[in-house]
Amino acid sequence: MLTNVTTIPVASLSARAGDVATRPENKSFAEVFAAVTELAATTVAGKQGVPADAGVAGNYRNKLLDSARADPAEAEKLLAFNTAPDSGAFPLIDISNWPTVRYSVSGELQTPESEAYFAGVATSASKARLDLLQQERAKGTPPAEILDKVLALNSALPPRYKAMANIGY
Repeated sequence: MLTNVTTIPVASLSARAGDVATRPENKSFAEVFAAVTELAATTVAGKQGVPADAGVAGNYRNKLLDSARADPAEAEKLLAFNTAPDSGAFPLIDISNWPTVRYSVSGELQTPESEAYFAGVATSASKARLDLLQQERAKGTPPAEILDKVLALNSALPPRYKAMANIGY
């Protein structure tokens, strides 16, 4: 059945139109990306890409660990995800000013040098994670404890790399 448009109050139409316009699925990619970039900019302190609210990053890490401690199967999944060879090997980039490409968190330009730096650290970090996993499995360490050590390793990575990879903890 069709509704007569004249029976819908104008205030209702404008409220609905505003609601539809603000839904993420009805925004352009540029609008959504700009909103996310703006949000990221408000959570970044300085040029090192360190979150202004360290509590948010700590909460993320704590939630992962709490989930891992509560369920051994979940611990294995999280451990597998965080030690996969390509884990964290993808930079978070900002293409909103194409052809200029920057790392989203730090704002650093993506250059051949920065790409080589990122790839080198990513390779080393991946190897260190796998070595840690093998050593801890050999000792019989529970998966949740291994995950805690892997996340600590990620936390110890160089600030420049962490900003490029959006590792906030």
